[in-house]
Amino acid sequence: MKGRRYALVLACLVAAAVWTTATPGVAGDASERVVRFDNVNIAGGAALAGGRSVSTATGPSGFVGDTLTLTLTGTAEPAEQEASGGGTFVHRAPDGSIKARGFYTVTRFVSWTRTSGSFKATGLIDAIGSADEAHAGVLKVRVQFWSHGSVAATGMMTITCALPGAPPGNEEGVTVIAHPVGTDIHILFTEKSDGGPTLFHVIS
Repeated sequence: MKGRRYALVLACLVAAAVWTTATPGVAGDASERVVRFDNVNIAGGAALAGGRSVSTATGPSGFVGDTLTLTLTGTAEPAEQEASGGGTFVHRAPDGSIKARGFYTVTRFVSWTRTSGSFKATGLIDAIGSADEAHAGVLKVRVQFWSHGSVAATGMMTITCALPGAPPGNEEGVTVIAHPVGTDIHILFTEKSDGGPTLFHVIS
């Protein structure tokens, strides 16, 4: 019973990713064959892979204040409308107790938009890839959350990297709309200020 309850909660988390029914598409240069995405860990003046994001639920009631901690890495191929990757997740109640945990996978490419923004303006060393390939942008993918060996939720994940000079309104972080399996619940998790930054590397 406990495992099924976790699966239900997880499904709710992922529902956010599935709730948005955008048609797969490409914004920007279709010659961008590979876009790598990462959560970034900043240490010693360098941007390193292996960071995490922490998002907070703003709805529905009963989940407000819950947090979703994610690790994140993967690649997208806008020209082919493909994406892969994923990471781990932990869903916590406002008091810090764990409601669900496991891993998630990227299941589908939705859209990619490269935006203005300068990595060099951060003053950091790019320890993930070439600094010339580091870019700001917005990537949307569909995801599945797994817990206790089964899919607990599906959803839409929006990854936003807002480097210095990014368009007004672009906010750094990861947003997830999760839909728990077997329910009509949609949980919206939006980035918190203590979440780690994201970064794209565009390899044409």
